[in-house]
Amino acid sequence: MKTLFSFLLACLMFSGCLCPSLLALDDGIYLLKQGPSDSEIRLVGGYSGAIDRRLSTNEYNIRVESRNNWNDSFSIFLEINRDFSVETSSDLAIALDGQLYAPIGMEHEWLKTLSGEAKNVLIDEKLATRIAGVGRVTARLRKHPGHKLAIRFACKSNAWKVRAAQKEGAELEVLLQIKNLGEQSVFLPQESEGPARSSCLSLVPREEWAPFCRDVRGESQKVTFCSTVELQPGQSMTVRKENLLNWYRPTIQGRFVFLGTYELPIYERMESKKPIWVEQVSGAFEVTFEE
Repeated sequence: MKTLFSFLLACLMFSGCLCPSLLALDDGIYLLKQGPSDSEIRLVGGYSGAIDRRLSTNEYNIRVESRNNWNDSFSIFLEINRDFSVETSSDLAIALDGQLYAPIGMEHEWLKTLSGEAKNVLIDEKLATRIAGVGRVTARLRKHPGHKLAIRFACKSNAWKVRAAQKEGAELEVLLQIKNLGEQSVFLPQESEGPARSSCLSLVPREEWAPFCRDVRGESQKVTFCSTVELQPGQSMTVRKENLLNWYRPTIQGRFVFLGTYELPIYERMESKKPIWVEQVSGAFEVTFEE
């Protein structure tokens, strides 16, 4: 009976009715072997390579990290552990249900199929948890760290001349200030000063004032250079100094109301590269423009 089963199985494989990868590919992390572009070695789907072998857990490093506070999108970082592996190839794949996948995207937030039907799959929490189990790690979820911050936007000068605001090089400084009301230190970025607009910041006039503002955002670039600082309990700091006149310029006199929003990453420690939380902060401020 066993011999008959083996014979039938071989016939199915030979006829193409059963994909070999679905027969023997257990869930795990695999090393891939590259072949030349004209090589006969192909994975299903046309990938120019083949499976070398399954890796043991000490031969690779894998991180599964949430990309946002909602925990509905994840990044997968997968690489050879050079301390335990002598492999020269660094092409790795994740096997799930007999199919091979590789992380792709700017933040490795997609899985690309290397076998079977070609498609890209966004890594949600369910898929991330499964991949973490295959890699023998824990998916890192974001959760509120418990900080208490007071935040405000403020103008250094509350009265300006409309004509002066039109001059090239004019500066009307807006400050984003933060105070730590909690009992623990908070690690957050402090932006360097410069003529460019912050890529983490948005300044807009309130709806009723929008028709009386000239949009000049296209005349300046958006750049952000940050260093991480420690904000101790009770301390306050200026996260960003921004020139309002790089965003909008008034065309009439009046007391204008502007709305500011900022994406404020919170880090676990000074040397952290990835935030554990991103605070969406907002506030309104007034500026009076006179003739």
